[in-house]
Amino acid sequence: MKKIYVHEYGPLVHIGRNLDGGYVLPQIAVERADLLLSFGISNEWSFETDFLSQNQKVRLHGFDGSINHWYFLKKAMGSYLSAATHRLAFQTKRFERSLGVARKRSELARQYRTFFRGRAKHHSLFIQGSTSAQAGLTIADVLTLSQATSADRITLKIDIEGTEYDIIADIAAIASQIDCLVIEFHETEKRAEEFERALEQLAAHFVLVHAHGNNIAPVAADGIPHAVELTFLAHKLVDSGPRGEARQNPSRLNPPRLDYPNNPDMPDFPPTWIEAAR
Repeated sequence: MKKIYVHEYGPLVHIGRNLDGGYVLPQIAVERADLLLSFGISNEWSFETDFLSQNQKVRLHGFDGSINHWYFLKKAMGSYLSAATHRLAFQTKRFERSLGVARKRSELARQYRTFFRGRAKHHSLFIQGSTSAQAGLTIADVLTLSQATSADRITLKIDIEGTEYDIIADIAAIASQIDCLVIEFHETEKRAEEFERALEQLAAHFVLVHAHGNNIAPVAADGIPHAVELTFLAHKLVDSGPRGEARQNPSRLNPPRLDYPNNPDMPDFPPTWIEAAR
């Protein structure tokens, strides 16, 4: 069985909801950040909301080409149309169900418009690697759009469904500007070579300080979950917190107060695939 080697570092905090979409990262990264870059938002931005509530100076630039305000409005209008159709057909239960969905989607559209303004900006654009043939922004484009400077202390959150492998080299190129990197890797078994290479590239600039398996996907044959949430901290910050406890108590690497199942209807994965770094 392969292992993921995690260095003990603290204190850590859980940011975002206690479901899929929440992540664990060092408290120092939350406090220091001048700029939060979020790649992949979908319909859930509790991480970004919580982060901004705990750091009153940080500015957020989120990137996700699959959503915008009109997207959420169209979803809501479609549900209202379905509700009206069921009402005319005297399908009471279907009408009530569709109306409930419509109201939730309307509220989501309102929340999107309310949150993404001022310090928080959303760009309806996809992220791609600098060598990719696909259309999308590169990391360099992102820094330009977010008006990042060399003095900014950046926390970067990435959940882009497999494209993360394409941008690792670009992240390494600007590693000196990044305090903390929270990234979800997908298909760790199918893309095992890319996954291992990514960890090697990141290890040159960051220390892995937390790991959690996403229980929405199964565990691979090598013992590592198909989807893993990893938190990296810049080498320059590693000595700012206590270390070493995990060497005597590996369960500390997944403290129950911080980690939660992504799917609450399924048990969380035990940290058997995680090893304390020495």
